[in-house]
Order: sequence, then structure tokens, then C-alpha cells
Amino acid sequence: MKFTTLLKSIFLVLTGFIIGASFEWSRFDWNKFKQFDFISSESTDKIRTPIQQADSLKPTAILNNQILELSLPQITVQLIQNQQVDPAIKLLTQMDLESEDNALVKQYLFEHLTNLRNLENWSRLNDWLLKLISVGFNDSYLYRLQSDLLINNKEYEAALEALHIALQNAPSLTVEDQINKQIDQLTTRLTDDYLSGKTSIRYLEMLIILENAREKRPDHPLISMKLAKIYASQNQLRRALDTLEILPYESNFDASLEALKIQLTAKLNQEIIQKTGIPLIKQGAQYIVKVSINDQVTLHLLLDTGASYTALSTEAIERIHSETKGIYYQNKLTWVNTANGRIQSRIYITETLAVGNFILREANILEANFDKNARVDGLLGMDFLSHFQFKLDYDHDMLYLTSDY
Repeated sequence: MKFTTLLKSIFLVLTGFIIGASFEWSRFDWNKFKQFDFISSESTDKIRTPIQQADSLKPTAILNNQILELSLPQITVQLIQNQQVDPAIKLLTQMDLESEDNALVKQYLFEHLTNLRNLENWSRLNDWLLKLISVGFNDSYLYRLQSDLLINNKEYEAALEALHIALQNAPSLTVEDQINKQIDQLTTRLTDDYLSGKTSIRYLEMLIILENAREKRPDHPLISMKLAKIYASQNQLRRALDTLEILPYESNFDASLEALKIQLTAKLNQEIIQKTGIPLIKQGAQYIVKVSINDQVTLHLLLDTGASYTALSTEAIERIHSETKGIYYQNKLTWVNTANGRIQSRIYITETLAVGNFILREANILEANFDKNARVDGLLGMDFLSHFQFKLDYDHDMLYLTSDY
């Protein structure tokens, strides 16, 4: 009788110990869970390995030499912790990670992947991400991690693509804003590094990256501005300006957008000026330019930015009279300051006065006396030049004109 009572007491003590050692998943303690040692084939040949246990969904563990059964979430966490990718993913596919019961598993998985990223264990992270995505996990955060991995591999186009997939799967507006900021930061970094020569990316590759990004977000000013700068770096100024047209108003970018338009327009005008250069003839410290009167008579005039009026010698005016009927005396005189003092001069009007392709119609011309040894037919003054934007290139003896004034 005493022996039977003793056995019952021992049984109750053992039962209480085992019950006290067990725990519920709803009160799961990560630190306590780490105390468990999963039974492996090394401990006994008669007990299954964790992978075998995962297959049967009846895992066990040892705590204080007590064998306890674990739930599916618990064994999944242990497999994740032990970097057993394939069996862990096999269990994950059988779980609803969005359910409240499995929320901690998802949290642990993402913390584990984040830790791999922070430790720059790219190879292990790549193994996890490829297999998770391949079996249908499309959580936005996985693609954000994949973007970081691809950036590390210098696969920038694929990195932006991953971010756009992450954006499509964003669970909230807050996450959408975070991903959009990531896209903007990556786009800015790539463009700035390219323009400063800090990257090995070539022009065509950079163009593809930004054009694809713009296709996905056509109304976003920042991407269009970066693309315009890439075009401008190759002197495609007109295309750069076209890229900035018909963009919606955004207060964050409006000022910088207008500043970029002004900058590109100025460069385009400068390019036009450079393409319409007119050669000058250097004579000592002075420059002579060819001028066409009424598209019939060619004269050589001294370029004089200090003269208010264009003036021709008496001989040049007589030549125009003889070769064209397109010059008319105004029957009036005007006072002109010369090196010899103030004199009166006749005023004529020509039908056209042209320098290169730049034409002034009904141009006033003064008659003046010039030294016969001057080798010029007169001088071209500001009454012509002021109708255009002009630039003198003394290094290359060129006059640049544009009518965009």
C-alpha cells in the first residue's frame, strides 16, 4: 500500500514538472525557445531529425531532459534560425503568415532576413529570397530586400524593377511613400554618379534605366528631370526640354523644374549661336565682316560695336546704285561724330542688309568718307547688331548671331 502511494506521488510530481515545462504559442518567449535542443540523429538513431519531423509535422524538443511536442510555428522558427532554408520554406508554404497565430513567424523571418542584409551576408540572403519568391511569397518587404541585394551587385535596372514590384504590393500608403523615396534616392544617386563620372555605367545603360523608371511613373517630375540631365549630357538639348513638357504641378519640384528649363533653354540658344558662326577677317586689332546688300552686292565692313550706325563710303553707295535699285536717299541729313569732329551725313535706306543668314530689312545706312587705303567699304554698327543676340569669339575669329533675342 505504501509502495502504491509512493508511485502515485512520483507520478504527480513528474506530471507537474512536464506541464510546468511546456508553454503555449500565444505566450511564446524567444529567449526561452532558444533553450530548446532539437533532437537530431546524432543523439539517437531511433528519433527523427528536425527535417523528418517537419515532414510529419510532429516535431519534438528537449528541455531539461524532457521531451516536448512543438507546434508547426515553433519548429519553423527553429529551422529559420538554423538556416535550413528548404525545410523552413516547405513549412512556411503550409502556413497563413497573415493570420494572428503565425504573425510571430513572419516577424521572425523578416528579422532574420534583415539581419542577413545588415551583416552583408548577400549569398545567404539571395538563397532565401530566390526560394521564397519562387514559391509565391510576394510580400513588398522581400522585394525591398532584393533591391538592396541587386544594388550591391551593381544590377541597378533590376534593383529599380524590384522596388517597383515592392510598390505594387505595398500594404499601406505609408509603405508606398517609403518605397517612392527609395526609388527617388536610387535614381538621384545613379544620375549624380553618372554625371560626375563616379560610375562605370554607360550612357545607353543609364538611358534605359531612367526611361524604364519614367514609363512606370510618367507624372513624377524628379525622374523626368534626371532623364533630361542625361540627354543634356550628350547635347540632346531639344530632347531634354521635350522631356520636361506637360508635367503635372508638384510644389516640391516646381522651382527646380523651372530652373532646369531655363538652364537648358540657355544652353540650346548658345548651341544655336555656335552653329551659326560667321567668320571674321582679322586686320590688325580690328575685324572685318562680309555684308550683302539687297542680296546682290557684297561689301567688306569694319565690325564696330562702338558705332551707333552702319555707314558706307561714297564709293560703296555709288556701286550699290549702279548694281541694284534697292537703295533710296531719304532727303535728310544727320549729325555724326567722327575722328575729325561732328559732320553732317546723308541717310539712305536699303531693302535688305544681311550678315550670313541674318537679315535686317529697310536698314538705315549713313554715307561717310573713309580713307581710300582702308580696304573696307564702311563699318557695321550697333543699329544692325542690336537686332540680334551676338557674341564675338576672338580666339577663333568668329561672330555668332541668333534671332532669339
